[in-house]
Amino acid sequence: MVRAESIQMIESARRLFASLLSLRTFRPTDSASLKAWYAKANELVLMIRGDQELCDLVPIRIWQYLSDADMRLEESCYAEAQDILLRKYLSALERGEFLTGEELDRELDPGSRSFD
Repeated sequence: MVRAESIQMIESARRLFASLLSLRTFRPTDSASLKAWYAKANELVLMIRGDQELCDLVPIRIWQYLSDADMRLEESCYAEAQDILLRKYLSALERGEFLTGEELDRELDPGSRSFD
């Protein structure tokens, strides 16, 4: 875990939190809403990529979340697993903390290892 200490990183954590929370509450149900979800997700991807320090702190599980909305529509088990991870990540972000991929993976499987 990395604690946001600089004003810039605290603001980055807040923006990331707000954007991810917005995406989490927007649940696509059809192809039109899925397209709208991906448009919002792509805006977030551009924001993250525009901040190298933030980009380096975002674990692969969050990148997967931003690219897998179509899979969540089709696979409820996968959707539930990603939602568990996202809730954990959001909880940490709200405290100004950036979790690593390994910390997120332990939420699903305490013996797992991350590829981050």
